[in-house]
Amino acid sequence: MTEQHAHPSFDTIADFLIADHKVLDGLSTADRRLAEIGCLLAVDPASPELLAIFREAYQAGSLPESLEDMLIHAIGYLGVIVVRRAHELLMIALTEIETTATHDVVVCMEPNRRLRVETGARLYDRFDPGRQAKQEEKFAALSPAYYPRAMELSGLILASPMLALRERQIMTVAMLSCLGGQTEQLRFHIGVALRNNVQRETLASILILVQAYAGMPRANSAADLALDVLKQNAR
Repeated sequence: MTEQHAHPSFDTIADFLIADHKVLDGLSTADRRLAEIGCLLAVDPASPELLAIFREAYQAGSLPESLEDMLIHAIGYLGVIVVRRAHELLMIALTEIETTATHDVVVCMEPNRRLRVETGARLYDRFDPGRQAKQEEKFAALSPAYYPRAMELSGLILASPMLALRERQIMTVAMLSCLGGQTEQLRFHIGVALRNNVQRETLASILILVQAYAGMPRANSAADLALDVLKQNAR
């Protein structure tokens, strides 16, 4: 007589993965939320899981301005149309919990485009001093307008002090890993993350989250890049 084994349902496996990945060595609760928000923005910015994380973060004391700044940061990597969907969920989470609050974050934009570009270049230099000048020279072969617009966007998304550079890098590594195919960008941002106090164990835990949210191929590709960067740093 053949022994029968119960086969777990899809929901059983999915619920287990989501719950299991909320407790990982190397990730504090705050870091885990950053990484999860990054993963979900990349794979499904309208998912119920993202709404739940916004609720959890707000109830745990995250300021609405900080949560909104996470989404502003994501615009540079995922685009405004994708992130707008997530922003709608954030507004739902905030109004469900505190219906009388006003959550609009007013950002005063520098009216001069040239100054916005210069501000973006200065802020971007925090990632890797001198890199933006090389990038500007490189992309000038395509168009003299392309890279200044990129620096202007950087200035708009990096100007807020609500997110530290370390926090931004946790989100960025999670987003790029989940997107897949972002080899050079991901390699660069893993290096920046390691230089900004994202420990090896934290990086590994981010990529374990990617396993659950974006699948093994993308997680393994990101892990290969992380190993390369760690090897280069050890030389």
